[in-house]
Amino acid sequence: MNRKIAFGGVFTALAIIFLYLASVMPTGRATLYFVSGLPVALAIIEAGATTGIGVYVSASILSLLLVGNVPGVLPFVLFFGHYGIIKFFIEKRRNVVFEISMKLLTFNLSLGAGYIMAGLLLSVPLLEAFPQGGMYAAGAWLGVQLLFFLYDYVYTRLLGYYEDRVYLFRSKDH
Repeated sequence: MNRKIAFGGVFTALAIIFLYLASVMPTGRATLYFVSGLPVALAIIEAGATTGIGVYVSASILSLLLVGNVPGVLPFVLFFGHYGIIKFFIEKRRNVVFEISMKLLTFNLSLGAGYIMAGLLLSVPLLEAFPQGGMYAAGAWLGVQLLFFLYDYVYTRLLGYYEDRVYLFRSKDH
């Protein structure tokens, strides 16, 4: 139990550090958001799903309080933070069609929530970003879907590397 709490605290701190850096760094934000979600998945690997969920919830709340940049934390809260948890539960089924469809559903729901939140927080109708029409919006949407598959692939490879080479606590109790 103490080990899980310790891992949870360390991984929560790492996520908050990456989110803080994403809010103050002039470049590399996308990479820092990507990296900020990894501690949640690593907590699941090291200490189980409950610890990973705890890391996501505590990192979300603490980063909203400590980072001081609500729009800067929303990518973590709406997608990058919880994706590792959802990925863990989806991939337990070991059904490729189910995995792809559920991952796409998760991503698009998160994308929609982000779209709504950005519109509310920024008071900007985002459809105006594509004044040329729906064809450009559809192309952008398709491009984002492809980026998501790349993201999932890299995420999976990094977690596999961690499990094969770094895994800190090999135990049968979780």
